[in-house]
Amino acid sequence: IPKSVSSVGSYAFQGCTSLAHVDIDARSIGSYAFSGAGVQTLLIGESVSSIDSRAFEGCSGLRNLTLNSSTLASSPYSTAFSQFRSTLTKLVVGSAVSSIGTYKFNQFASLRYVEIPSSVTQIGSNAFGRCSRLQSIVIPKSVSSVGSYAFQGCTSLAHVDIDARSIGSYAFSGAGV
Repeated sequence: IPKSVSSVGSYAFQGCTSLAHVDIDARSIGSYAFSGAGVQTLLIGESVSSIDSRAFEGCSGLRNLTLNSSTLASSPYSTAFSQFRSTLTKLVVGSAVSSIGTYKFNQFASLRYVEIPSSVTQIGSNAFGRCSRLQSIVIPKSVSSVGSYAFQGCTSLAHVDIDARSIGSYAFSGAGV
């Protein structure tokens, strides 16, 4: 769905069980827009600035998320993504993103792989805390600040490649490293 579409209305693709791949760049996504759809891969473009908390309700098969919206990535905890805590296994942060917000992906228990581009300069507090299946993370040199508790409780984390100037208190507390 291109950015020439300003919004995806409520219930627009509700129940579209054959809809496995969604690439969206509309400014806003309404309530229940993809509710119950068969979405497995979701690409959120740069233009997306608003997602209703129930836009993807019932999309229990979502495994892969590419987030390229700086507005959504930098904002704190988002209920629009929280329902994917037990299904999301791969997160790719897009190059339009400069910061990852506080509690953004906290407690995403199935998350195993995260790709952070060199455009990111800051990772917020608790951003990936308690992602118990996250095994490895490469934090690019562009990241100057990693917030407190950012990876706290990531018990499967066995490898961290980091060169940040500032690492907050308990950033890796209880992690496997």
